[in-house]
Amino acid sequence: MHFLFSVSVAASANTPEDFLECLVTQVPDSTSIFYTPNDSLYFTVLNSSTKNRRFSFSATPKPSAIVTQFHVSHVQATVYYSEKHGVQIRTQSGGHDSEDLSYVSCYNGPSGFALIDLRNLSLVSVDVESKSAWVQAGATLGEIYYAIGDKSKSLGFPAGDCHTAGVGGQIGGGGYSYLTRQYGLAADNILDAELVDAKGRILNRKSMGEILFWAIRGGGPRNMEHEVTEKIVHRWQCRAYKVDEDLTTYMTFQTFHVRGTFHGDAGRLLELMQMEFPELGLQRQECSEMRWEESFLFFNRFRSKESSDVLLDRKSSSSSLPNKVKSDFVKEPIPDDVFATMLGRLYEEDVGRAVYLCFPTNSPKRRW
Repeated sequence: MHFLFSVSVAASANTPEDFLECLVTQVPDSTSIFYTPNDSLYFTVLNSSTKNRRFSFSATPKPSAIVTQFHVSHVQATVYYSEKHGVQIRTQSGGHDSEDLSYVSCYNGPSGFALIDLRNLSLVSVDVESKSAWVQAGATLGEIYYAIGDKSKSLGFPAGDCHTAGVGGQIGGGGYSYLTRQYGLAADNILDAELVDAKGRILNRKSMGEILFWAIRGGGPRNMEHEVTEKIVHRWQCRAYKVDEDLTTYMTFQTFHVRGTFHGDAGRLLELMQMEFPELGLQRQECSEMRWEESFLFFNRFRSKESSDVLLDRKSSSSSLPNKVKSDFVKEPIPDDVFATMLGRLYEEDVGRAVYLCFPTNSPKRRW
């Protein structure tokens, strides 16, 4: 895969004109690859990839420039000079994101933001013998499927079912599909990648390192292999009700989530978690210290600075939907195969939205 991401640093003394002037002088025929709001085709190019018309209103922030790359060197120049002149960047593969983060920015600095439109970097090269392909980040899933089908009738790729989605965003978000259960996420099948960093350098898997390679394939906090998750579930059942009484953890399966409260300071919590649940790898920055009362606001998703008076409001702030709740006390750990069956139900179409909440109930006043 060719992935093209960047990080830019704002600089206060620059303008979009400075950025564009550098592109004009450094990129051959640059006038044919970028558009400004003064160009007649600017809005045609911008709106052609806007999937959500909610963001097409005049009040929505617009890029100070759209750069439609035809070569990797164009990306390098755009990234390098955007960093140099403090121009924020949005990188668009297919524009297929619900909140339009690939072409909308709330940045209001003097340099504005530029849109790197990768639609012209869409080559797909399939090697049937090695069962692999190099794909540029501007290609759509439809273009990938077409190229694979043109070369082979027995090969495929486990990505999404919307043919207009760009592969860059698909891989960056993990990418699930009807083939995921058998072949994993799209990101699980990436062998190598190339990206342009903030200095304009082209990095591959080896030169970028495994941490960044993991991140551009949908990596996020506490993503774990299935076997690791299974071990944590089993360990939680066996240990959560036995650990220090100041520590209460519960699991929410949506599909997998662990949250908890601890009556003490973060330092003691980290020591306890390292001893009881080292698989979670809890870090200090993942801990929030607050009063017990404030923890109610936190777990009920109220704003952090909202008054605790909201706890007196008997009306729910969320919309009421038809639901069914069933609870029970489990006296013995649920076998792993039973848990697997339960979690499998979360993915069945007729279930709709379902949540499993597991909570330890080892009250010293209760005898089983």
